[in-house]
Amino acid sequence: MEEDTVEYFAIGSMMNLVSINMRGIYPLESRAACLQDYELFFGMESGFAAARGAFGSVMHGVVHRITRHELDMLDKIEVWYVKDLVKVVPYDHEKKLPAVNAFVYVFDPIMVEKYPEKFAENPPKGRYMEILQEGANYFRLDRMFVETKLLNIEIIPRKPLNELKTLKLPEGSLPAWTFEMMQEKDKENKEIIFLALNNKILRFDLNGITENTHFIRKDRGTNFAFQIASKYWYEPKYGVPKQVEDMQEELQFYVEDMVVESVLIGEVSKRWTIVATLKK
Repeated sequence: MEEDTVEYFAIGSMMNLVSINMRGIYPLESRAACLQDYELFFGMESGFAAARGAFGSVMHGVVHRITRHELDMLDKIEVWYVKDLVKVVPYDHEKKLPAVNAFVYVFDPIMVEKYPEKFAENPPKGRYMEILQEGANYFRLDRMFVETKLLNIEIIPRKPLNELKTLKLPEGSLPAWTFEMMQEKDKENKEIIFLALNNKILRFDLNGITENTHFIRKDRGTNFAFQIASKYWYEPKYGVPKQVEDMQEELQFYVEDMVVESVLIGEVSKRWTIVATLKK
C-alpha cells in the first residue's frame, strides 16, 4: 500500500460512491469486505449506521483506499465517531482477498457513556437506507447480510409531501431581490449572512455563536438548497442536480424540510429571518 494512503472501511452512506464523491473524496480502489467480531447497528435520533464490537459476529461493508488527507476530511465529518483500526477481508463474490488493516468509525465511547440516550438504537430513515442499499448492491456485498441487515429491518419511510416542514413567509409584502442583490448584501458584514433557500432569501445574524453554523458560513451567498442537494445530502429518488435548474420541485421541498429539522436548530433557530423573495 502506498505510504500516503490508508484503507477506510465504510459501513454507512460512505459505502455509496455518489455520497463519498459528494464529500470530495475519491477512492483509489473500493472492494466489498467483511469484519469479524463487529456488528452493524443504527443509533442516534436519525438512525445512523455505526459499528460496534460483538464477539462472533461478522459485518460487511466497503473498504476504500483513500489518502490520509481524505481520512482527515472524514474525521471532520464524522463528529460523533472515533476510529478503530481493524483487520478486514476484502472479497470478490466467493473469492477472499488478502486481509488489510483499515479504519472503521464507531460511536465515541466517551460520548456514549456521557449521553447514552443520544446514542440509543433507533430505526434508520428511508432515504438513508436507499443510499446504503444502493452502495451495497453496487459493490455486491454478501447477499445474506444485505437481506438481514439492510433490507428486512424496520425503516422509517420518507415523509409524504404534505407533512414536510417549510419556512413560512412573514405577513405583509416582501421585496423581491435578484440573486446578485443577495450576494452583494452578503458581503457587507462577516457575521450577517444572506443565502437563498428555494424562493426565499434568509438573513442570519451569527454574532457570538459558532455551534451549528459551519454550513451556513461555508455556503453564504449561495443557493443553499442547491449546495445541499449537490454536495452534502444525496437523495437517490431524485439524483444529484448539476445546476439549480435541475432541481425538481419535490427535491426542493425535501431539502427545505431537512434545513428546518437539521440546520435551523439550537441558537441558530433564533437568528434567522426571511427578508425577501428571490426574483426569478
